[in-house]
Amino acid sequence: MVDYRRLLLTILALLAVTVAGTVGYRVIEGASWGDAAFMTVITLSTVGYGEVVPLSAAGRLFTVVLIGVGMTFVFAAITVWVKVIFEGELEHALGRRRVKRVLLNISDHFIICGYGRFGRSLAQELARKGERFVVIDASAALPADVVGFNADATEEQTLREAGVGRARALLAALPSDADNVYITLTAKELNPKIFVVSRCEQESGEGRLRRAGADRVVAPYSIGGHRMVELALNPSLPVFVDVDDLVAASGREHMTVAEIAVGAGSVLEGATLASGELVRQYGVLAIGIIGADGRLQVGVPPQLRLEGGHVLVVFGTERAIEAMARASHAEPVAGDRA
Repeated sequence: MVDYRRLLLTILALLAVTVAGTVGYRVIEGASWGDAAFMTVITLSTVGYGEVVPLSAAGRLFTVVLIGVGMTFVFAAITVWVKVIFEGELEHALGRRRVKRVLLNISDHFIICGYGRFGRSLAQELARKGERFVVIDASAALPADVVGFNADATEEQTLREAGVGRARALLAALPSDADNVYITLTAKELNPKIFVVSRCEQESGEGRLRRAGADRVVAPYSIGGHRMVELALNPSLPVFVDVDDLVAASGREHMTVAEIAVGAGSVLEGATLASGELVRQYGVLAIGIIGADGRLQVGVPPQLRLEGGHVLVVFGTERAIEAMARASHAEPVAGDRA
């Protein structure tokens, strides 16, 4: 990694030697400030134009010392500068090659557009879950362990380079609703099957994002405000509804919320919540159901018989949900590990 602190120290050291040499010639030989500075520079650079001012014995001794000390700093500075130039370019080139190589082979991944505070949070959560993702940001410095590149996420070519045609989902996390709308439109045009979750800053922007094709729209400030007010009004609420608190209190294995599609002809077909079969056999809790229109209904009527095509939103351990998914001839569609 490039040591910029060392680079700065060598520059300061050279300036200090130049100032010392200028003052020395001024004091010892009585040269003007201009002649003294010029004498110092040609001495340190070993140009060899000759003596600008006649040198006394003391002046020659000072010149010998100046050459010895000065050239040490000059060579040190040249070494550091060459390292900075070539190592920096090498790091950048290798980084670009590594990203291009990964992007050529990656598939079923997530694309994060924007690496501000919100985007970084998304990246951290995906990394914690072991998911593969690519980050696009116009200017943010990306960590070495994050696969991504600096580009305009609203450009079609940028999304192509990020593998939008092979991606599982796109997370539009830019602070501008207009940019997120454009990203959503472009992503859906390039890959109609991609699942798009978009950030929304303004209430009026949610409708535009949905019309643009966003499958889910998240308003961080609205959600955060609602959450804070609920906590203030109901101090004991987290004990009952906060997943993290429930898991921490129970000490059980990782819990998750997932969507499970009920396959036609599976053992789940025809089951009802009233029978208690889901809880007894799989140990999961059904918290909602997604109908054919794609809308989520929170809470599942106990008498509702499950049919092929129903999508249950369930909460339980990862092991239990995987077992239920196998029984339903489907894979968990999405999850939120606790």
